[in-house]
Amino acid sequence: MGYYTQYALETLQGGDSNIDYQKELCDMVDYEYLFDEPTKWYEHHEDMKTLSKKHPKVLFLLHGDGEENGDMWRAYYYGGECKERIEAEIVFKEFDLTKIK
Repeated sequence: MGYYTQYALETLQGGDSNIDYQKELCDMVDYEYLFDEPTKWYEHHEDMKTLSKKHPKVLFLLHGDGEENGDMWRAYYYGGECKERIEAEIVFKEFDLTKIK
């Protein structure tokens, strides 16, 4: 079995428009599809650090949306390191009591 996550990759700073970072990453880890459909990519953290080390001046943002409700996160990679991983917070708006009058 396994746990599926939908991944998305962005460059926020320093990216080269002539480089397809998604393809480079897929080739590097020998996965055909990482970003088109949910997949099991357990080594994403280490693989992203490797990609970031190869392109040390690019700020990468990796989005993850797991198969369990609420499992959403963003991880920022720069200079071969994960600078921060942020888990999503689901917040409900307060109910407006004037709607029951």
